[in-house]
Parts: sequence; C-alpha cells; structure tokens
Amino acid sequence: MQDPIPTDLHAEEGLITRRTVLGGLVTAVLTPALLTEAMSPQAASAAPAASTQQPAASMARAFHTVTVLPDGRLLMAGGLGMGNRALSSVQIYNPQNDTWSEAAAMNTPRFQHAAALLPDGRVLVTGGLHRPAKPLSGAEIYNPATDAWSPAPGMTLARYGHTLSARADGFVTVIGGCSSGPMSSMEIYSTTTAS
Repeated sequence: MQDPIPTDLHAEEGLITRRTVLGGLVTAVLTPALLTEAMSPQAASAAPAASTQQPAASMARAFHTVTVLPDGRLLMAGGLGMGNRALSSVQIYNPQNDTWSEAAAMNTPRFQHAAALLPDGRVLVTGGLHRPAKPLSGAEIYNPATDAWSPAPGMTLARYGHTLSARADGFVTVIGGCSSGPMSSMEIYSTTTAS
C-alpha cells in the first residue's frame, strides 16, 4: 500500500530536511532544530556533512531555538526538557571541531520562544512559555563576546510560537504566535535600550 502523504527526505547544507505536502501546503522541519538565521557560505562549508554519527548535546530538549552566530557556531537555547520542564540551559555547537560546550544559562527558563541574531552579533530571545498555558512577554539578550545574558525590554503582549525578524536599524519585528489563542498581531520591538 502506498503512503498517502508524499514526503521528500534529503540533505541540504549539512542539515537533514524533511518536507511533507499536506493539502497543498509544504512544511519543512530542520533537524535538530529550526535555525533562526541562514548559515553563511563560510559556515556552511565548515559544517560537517550529515552523518549517522553526530556529537550529542548533553541534554535532550524540544521546542528550543538554534541561532547561527557570526563566527559560524550554533547557539542552542532553552526548550522543554525531561519531565516537561522549561530549560534555561544554553549550549554552543562548534562545527570547526565538532564539539558542544556549555554557555551561560538564560535568566528565565523558556520553551517555544523565538530568537534572532541582531546586527551587532548579539542574540535576542523573546517570549515563550515557562510552563504550559503561561506565556511570557519578557526578553533577554545573549552577548557571545562576554558569554552573558542581560535583560531586554519586554514585548507589549505575552506570546509563544511567534517569529522574530531583526532589521539593520536595531528594530525587530515580532509577528503572530499564541497567547490564550492564535494571534494575528505584530509589534515593532526596539533593542536600542537593551544593555
């Protein structure tokens, strides 16, 4: 019997991509997580090809973010850990030497949050859930130069499952997500007052 849902599994830029066609819509899932910024050609060429033997991060997690830093390393932040607990832990993957290392933990445990690489090389993390049905409006910024998180101004509305798009002028567009239900609202978020 033929599979009623056509799928296409292939490697792109060292990541395994699965596309599934459902009712005319194409969805893509990147493994191990959705990247928040496109990988530069230099970082892509330095990344190891997809294989069955990948170094393991030290903690299993879901609903986390992965952001490509300017030097090509990957910042994996937060997520939902064992026992359905929100995580504040952060790890960095270095494709140059194929290793994971611990980084400074976020101030607030969160999952289903959003992350964006800012023009100055820092990473903004916003919203998410601390526990089911408790969306967050708070934000924080990671500075890879100092391996430290600092508070950032909170969003106007608490939300999770939203998207962030960083702009060259230091503003970030926050779109959609959920709070008590799906949201169609957006806001322009300023990082200029964040330390």
